[in-house]
Formats: sequence, structure tokens, C-alpha cells
Amino acid sequence: MLAVARLAGKVGGLTKVFFTGLRGALPLPKCRTGGLMGKIGGLHRKSGLYVGLKKAVIFLFAAALLVFFTILVLLSDTEAVSLSETEVDECMPAESAPPAEKIAIITTLNERYTSRLDRERYFAAKQLVAKYGEEKIVHFTKPRFLSRQTNREEKRAIFNTIAQDPEIKVLIINSASYGTDYFVSTLRQQRTDIFVIYVDYNTRPYSDDLPYLQNTLTAGVNLADLIINANILEYNNMAPVLAQKMGAKTLVFFGHSYECELCEDGYCTNYVMHNREARMLRTKSREIGLNFAYYSNEECQCGSSTTSFMSENLPKIVSKYGNEVVFLGLPNDRLISYTKSMNAFFIYHHDIYSDFTLPYDIMQDIYTPEMTVIKDMPPERFHATANISLINETIRNELEKVNMLGRVAAVPYSVSAMFTYVCVEYAIKRLSGEAPEDGIDTEILERLMLNYITQTAEIEGIGVDITPLAHENEIFQNFLLVFPEFFVYE
Repeated sequence: MLAVARLAGKVGGLTKVFFTGLRGALPLPKCRTGGLMGKIGGLHRKSGLYVGLKKAVIFLFAAALLVFFTILVLLSDTEAVSLSETEVDECMPAESAPPAEKIAIITTLNERYTSRLDRERYFAAKQLVAKYGEEKIVHFTKPRFLSRQTNREEKRAIFNTIAQDPEIKVLIINSASYGTDYFVSTLRQQRTDIFVIYVDYNTRPYSDDLPYLQNTLTAGVNLADLIINANILEYNNMAPVLAQKMGAKTLVFFGHSYECELCEDGYCTNYVMHNREARMLRTKSREIGLNFAYYSNEECQCGSSTTSFMSENLPKIVSKYGNEVVFLGLPNDRLISYTKSMNAFFIYHHDIYSDFTLPYDIMQDIYTPEMTVIKDMPPERFHATANISLINETIRNELEKVNMLGRVAAVPYSVSAMFTYVCVEYAIKRLSGEAPEDGIDTEILERLMLNYITQTAEIEGIGVDITPLAHENEIFQNFLLVFPEFFVYE
């Protein structure tokens, strides 16, 4: 309004100057002719009508100028306000921007006691860090054993670091070995907003002497938002069906037990009935019409005794049943060599103490230049997803040389490494709103797993089966068991 007042003063001055000049430059004519102009021109400059007309013209012109400049001032003020607001928005504090959201991965790495699974998990996490950057993925390594106080303190420090970082929104623990519940419970006391994922969760009963080693099903499903385990037990339903499909007529299972809760002296006298794995194998074999045979491998106490046992007994079994036989229950790295020499069938065996890993053992007794190249790869290259298809292709070529195509089956990738990749991808979808905040979308998980298989192993036609854990008439929707389909090298 101040600008309008000032403008009014300027308009008054301009109007005065305008009409002063107008009267000098354009004096009214003294025309005597008829018509309106003549009548106006005939007016005396001093007459009242002349003076009135002059004031009216001045007033109208001044009003028009005032309206025109007022509109200009208002428009300029609006542009100034808009510019000011824009500048304020650009300088707003970061509270309007979404906070950074990070995913933490905990794996095990111990140079002396590192297992195959530990290496696969470790390098999977490293590759994810390289893919998404350290600003998105944070990788921690925990000690494998907790018997030492220093190891427990080291693990406790990891969870404290995670708890104190508000940007960490997802925690993936692979593997969720003994003691995971103990440390996650301390994390939950500080943070309830973190989405916690257990991979390869191992349960262990509570012990007053070792509370930091306990892992119980009840605690696990309450502390973790999602648990993903390989369905190792389902292997015993799959193996007989796959063996028959490949052409085997007999399934031979080796096993024994020093302790049995169902036998008086503790020594098991009926292993097939008392051992769940053996019982499942026999039941499924009988169901589909596959011959089942059991042999005790009690003599296999160490590497040399195992080799002697196999050298002595496997030829006898093949002589009895023919080479249309598949062996289960013996160490894969030694069994594959005997299987190839007898041209029998080989299905990579997995028990409840192991996970589905890359078929290392198939490569152990092959020393061709092509296989040597793979064996000599440094760990970070060997475990790189980009090399999985190369490993499988090399294995296939070597099996073809010894006429074993169609007679060897395995999971052609690391399931545990796949779990790490899939969990990270699922977490990203959940953070971005593509996966639900409540509950678990198994369809998304299955799609991510299939993408991993086709893109890394470059194999189509094999999938996964995902089922929730059922225990004592209760189904746990956040505890998922994943069984990968086996691949027959043909």
C-alpha cells in the first residue's frame, strides 16, 4: 500500500505536467462552425463549462494511470513473494528430506576356522557392498566361536554399534548361529524399529551355564521379523524321486548312531526306524517303488578309514545291485570319485548339519587344465556370482568326458549366498514401499530367488519351494523353509 500511495503522488505530478503542456501545445480552437466540436471550441476558456470539462478529463486520466501502475506494483510484489518462498524452500533444514536408510549384514569370517558356508556368506556380503555402496550396505564380521570372553565382547560391540546408528533400518544375520537370540534381545531393548532377518537359524536349548548360546524357536520367531532356512529335511523326500527319474533302480543309504534315546543301551539297534532322515528315505522309496537298502558306516571314523570302507564295500554293492544305484550318507568328496569309476548315479547329499553349497566336491578329483583354472581362482573370484555359470559349464564338460551326463545332480549355486542377496533386495523393496511393512510377501521372495537363479547360474527350469514352518500344530508365517530344486547335469 505504501507503494500505491507513492505512486499516486507521482501520478498527480505527471498529470499536472501533462495538461500544462497540453494546454500550451494544443489550445482549444476558436471554431465557429456547427457540431459538437464547434460548440466546445466556442466555449470561453473562463466559462464554468470549460473549467468543468477540464477537471473531468484530468480526473479520468489520473484515475486510469493510478489503476495501471497499481496493477504493475501488485504483479511485481507477487513475483517477489514467490521468489522469496522458493529461496526459503531450498534453504530449509534436512527435516523435510527423507533420512538415509541403511542395511546391515553380519557374517562370520575366521581365517583359521572358516567353513565353505562362511566364505560364501562373507563374499556375498562383500559383493553387495560393492554393488550398492557403503552408504547403503554396512558389513560386519562376527567371531565364529563364543567360548572366549573376548569373542563375546566383540560380538556385543557389533550389536551396540548397530543399535546406536539410527540410519540402520534392516539387519540381516547370516548365519544366525548359536547365541544370536541373546545378542538380538539386547538390540531389541534399544531399537524396535529395525527389521531383523535371520538366515540359517540354528536352535539350541536354554542352558543356565551358557545363556549366551541359547537359540529357541519361541524366542527366534519373536525376536526376528523374518527367518529363512534351507529345507534340509525335504531332501529326504526329493532324493528318491530324483534318483528314480534319473534312472536309478536302488537307493543305498549309509548311516549309524552311537546314541539313541529309543534304545536301552543308547546304541541304536534299528537306525532306519529311529533316525528320521533314514526313515523318510525308506518311506518315500517304498512309496514310489524304488528299492531301498541300508548299510552301517560305523567303520568310517576318519578319512583313511572312510576310504578303505568305500574301496571294500562299494564294489560289492554294485556287484549286487548293478550300476543303476545311487549312494547317500557318505562324504561327497570321496563318493563322487567312486561313483564315476563305477558309472553309478550321484546326488549331492545334504544332511541336517549342512546347507546347499556350490558343488565343490564334484571338482575335487578332476585335474584338467580347465578345472585347474577354476580351482586356482582366489576366493573373491571363485565366489563371485559372475563365475557361477562358468563353474557349472566346466563341471558339465568334465562329466561329459567320463560319460556321466544325466547321472549327477546338485544345486548349481550357493543357497546361503542367494539368501543374502534376496534378503537385501527384499529389504530395499520394503524400505521403498514395494513390499508390505506388515507380514511377509512370499511371492516377492520367490520372484527374487528365481531371478537370482536365472541371472547368476544362467539356468532355467529349476525353482524353489517356500513353505512356513509347522511345529506342534502351529504354523509360523515368519519362519520360511526354502527347498531348491536340484539340477541334473546333462
